[in-house]
Amino acid sequence: LGGETFGPPGLLFMGLVGVVSFWSASVAAHLLVLVPLLVGPLGAYVGAGQFGSARGRLVAGVLYAALPVPYDAIATGHYAGLVSYAVAPWLLAGLCALGQRHASASDWRRIAGVAVVAALAISLAPVMVAVVVAMGLALSAGSLLTGWPDVGSRGAAQVYALLGAAGAGIAAGVAGFVLLLPWSVRGLWAALSAPGDSHVGIGELLRLQTGPYGGGDLGWALLVAAAVSLLIGRGWRLGQAGRMWAVAFGFFALARAWSPAAGPEALLAPAGAALVYCVALGAASVEVDLSAYRFGWRQFVPAVGVAASLVAVLPLFSWAAGGRWGLAPTGAQAAYVFPAPGSEPYRVLWVGPPGTIPLASQGSSGGLSFAASLGSTPAASQLWQAPASRLAASVGRDLAWAQAGDTTELGHLLALAGVRYIAVPLEPRRVARADSTLLAALARQVDLSEVGIDPSYAVYANSSWLPVFFGLPPGTAANELSAAALAGDPVAAARAAQAFQAAPLSASGIYRAGQRGVVYGAVPPGSWALKHASRPVTASAGALGGTLWHLGPTSGAGSAPSRAASNRAASNRAASSRAAGHVPSGNAGRVPPAALEPAGATGQHLAALATVLLWSACLVALLRRRRGGPGSGTQAVPRHSDTSPVGDELVLVGEER
Repeated sequence: LGGETFGPPGLLFMGLVGVVSFWSASVAAHLLVLVPLLVGPLGAYVGAGQFGSARGRLVAGVLYAALPVPYDAIATGHYAGLVSYAVAPWLLAGLCALGQRHASASDWRRIAGVAVVAALAISLAPVMVAVVVAMGLALSAGSLLTGWPDVGSRGAAQVYALLGAAGAGIAAGVAGFVLLLPWSVRGLWAALSAPGDSHVGIGELLRLQTGPYGGGDLGWALLVAAAVSLLIGRGWRLGQAGRMWAVAFGFFALARAWSPAAGPEALLAPAGAALVYCVALGAASVEVDLSAYRFGWRQFVPAVGVAASLVAVLPLFSWAAGGRWGLAPTGAQAAYVFPAPGSEPYRVLWVGPPGTIPLASQGSSGGLSFAASLGSTPAASQLWQAPASRLAASVGRDLAWAQAGDTTELGHLLALAGVRYIAVPLEPRRVARADSTLLAALARQVDLSEVGIDPSYAVYANSSWLPVFFGLPPGTAANELSAAALAGDPVAAARAAQAFQAAPLSASGIYRAGQRGVVYGAVPPGSWALKHASRPVTASAGALGGTLWHLGPTSGAGSAPSRAASNRAASNRAASSRAAGHVPSGNAGRVPPAALEPAGATGQHLAALATVLLWSACLVALLRRRRGGPGSGTQAVPRHSDTSPVGDELVLVGEER
């Protein structure tokens, strides 16, 4: 139902995963789910190495593995949360290193590395473009709160160190946008503007618990462990801790203010990464800074931090052993045995609260999201949001009428969208709120009947459905269909098509019934092209969002007078032939059938080639980097002397020396 856009580059990455898994869909699905659970903790372990404590980096990796964020993302079907969990510690460590050092000629390569990681994440979860920019801004905001970084010089170097993280975050976001061209021009905005439905309280956000997993009140233990770095840290360690806390609370605030369709887990993963880095900084502070204080309450803080870290890990053992993490036993493919489209292509309309339907939302109505798949289950490309279209707006209006009780003929209203079935996911936690209203509205429709038996889905069949593409021969029905579709009257248009036996197009998109009349397509204008006698037929955009083609013996893009003149010439030739006593053969004078084909195939191929070339150029630039460790980013934090004078250190007010 959505508007046309270029294919998402994430499909290329999924294709590569399919090749690695030897074209096994089951193996590929397991890799896409399980690999982020390993990559995230590894990133936390590697990233915490810049803080100088071997114990701290080990604790950071373990605590990050124990966060409930990825498991709640799996349970709620928010794959973007898994992607964010996998890359957040890598991105945060890279941006942190860029924001705390002198400017150098190698910085552009470092930024390119962050941009490649960000672009890969954005291709799978478009919300990551906002995450990487917000991460850089939060780090720079933390630098403002903790004071000017001491990089050994004044002036421009300090400004670069202060604002470097923000600039790097913005640069990584822009570079990710460029690497994903041309899809990113429309695809990114469609994904970021799609509504979400998180309904997560402040306490749940602070405990990083957005689903069925988490330790309840034990979730507060991570915040307690992260506070050790603020109570004991000195100098650059205290400054880094302040920046990490700024990142954590910045993402808490963002998750509270914004509900993306990708789910709140995509915003909470960076907050979790920042908190475990605070724990690593706390370990480094205990090893280096604690001895500089006189005996007092600070000597008991490390014991509290260790206890809090152990408590934060305990809930992991209650959910890690199962291995399913709340995944439903069946998927969308088990909702109903949908018939093969054959010569009559149709759509299945999936409707439910945001985040519950098995494909990206194509529109919303009354607090519900909806999207349509072309026959049976959704395609992989429908995991990304498509731009808005008039056809989707028309479907949203029809659903709103049904919810408000303004119609009992929803099937007729949806007929010109090619909707044959309506599937409603039944999520136990939300049935009482949104699903019950929707199910009651569907039960009132006289042209819908419930046919599904799967307990996870309610499926309704539309007795008034029409194929996605069909044709009507010239006559009253075709004229009424054209008038009603152009005027925006879906019921009248559907009844006009049903009054005469509409001729569906064959599986290859050929319309053979009559060679004249009207061909209707429930597709956005410009997305499909109809050719008759190898010439494109002029299309009309209806008020309902579909496309109309007026088909004649010499249909084409030419003007009406030229077509009329051609018709007169053909009639004169036929009359002359009859007068001469010639009998036409069976194929003589027959007009070739009309054929439909997707528009813009050449542009799609060129766009894919451009994307591959951009990625290749960036990867070549990274491979030409001088050898100095991939993350030379993890060694970029300036190590101030631990015995430096008090005046050069950042310390808490009122500390004892």
